[in-house]
Amino acid sequence: MAALTSVHWIMLVTMLAASIVVAWLLRQLIASVLKRSVKRLAHQVPDVLLVRSVARSLALMIVAEIDSSLLPSLKLPDAVSIRVATTLDGLAIAFLAIALYRFVDLVCARAVVHLMRTRTDGHEIAETLAPLVASTLKVLVAVVGIMTVLGFLGVNVAAIITGLSIGGAALALASQDTVKNLFGSLVIITDRPFVVGDWISTPGAEGIVREIGFRSTRIVTSTGSLITLSNGKLADATIDNIGVKKRHQLSTAITLDGSAPKAGIETFVERLRGYLAESAEVMQGEPMSVTIREISPAGIIVNIMFHIRASRQPEAAGILHQLHLMALTLADEASVTLAKATS
Repeated sequence: MAALTSVHWIMLVTMLAASIVVAWLLRQLIASVLKRSVKRLAHQVPDVLLVRSVARSLALMIVAEIDSSLLPSLKLPDAVSIRVATTLDGLAIAFLAIALYRFVDLVCARAVVHLMRTRTDGHEIAETLAPLVASTLKVLVAVVGIMTVLGFLGVNVAAIITGLSIGGAALALASQDTVKNLFGSLVIITDRPFVVGDWISTPGAEGIVREIGFRSTRIVTSTGSLITLSNGKLADATIDNIGVKKRHQLSTAITLDGSAPKAGIETFVERLRGYLAESAEVMQGEPMSVTIREISPAGIIVNIMFHIRASRQPEAAGILHQLHLMALTLADEASVTLAKATS
């Protein structure tokens, strides 16, 4: 760069300033076109941050190519001109790779949903496949982009590939678990023991499936914790897919004092049945019972059984809480008391 004159520096700085302005204008234009196009094709508003990220990278790529084409007009020294042109071409490839990388996040999920639209279970399949397809495409874009940029910068890519081939055996031995998890992912996708959104129970966790990735599956428990399970172990595990059930049974028992009057017990039982019959939380038309299970020295045990929608299972504790509060109120109204604990 020592061979550059003050005139060359002025021209380079001027080109840089002009490039910044042009890149900003192009970003605004590309973002507007991209937003309208995705909205029209996907019938929903795209993520603004993703749109801006893609537009910014595309704008910088275009500006880098424009600068590269205008570089000969600056009449820089040959060595400097070649170096700057190589750098600009490398930057253009890098910005294109970044744009494609972010574009995958922008359209992949919508594209998979569109391809699966003719299937009755297309939406569930799309939610499972989209993260895997996106991950595959992003890895492919990143690898090709990095190799291409290194090639522009004069790095011997063939030597790198050869080195990777030589170390392939050691890498394969070290990545056995990764390969097992990958095959586990394929088993989960093809056999579909569960899909994203299902409530499942496994030896490792119980909760709602949030994401199925290449290596692992993420599950959100009823307490809000996020648990990650490897797909290799998950594919071999016993999985109870509670999400496919339409209903979930709840049951509890209330022990009344044995000295309670018969009329009061009958009133309590009938009013509790009425409460369940009118409750929006209870699935009407499904098996439901409020019966005296046992009469013993400990008291009169009243069994309560009913069903809620399977999707409401995470709220089961709250539903039982409300039921118990209502049972206390109804017991007071019927003039019966709960049995006292015996020592």
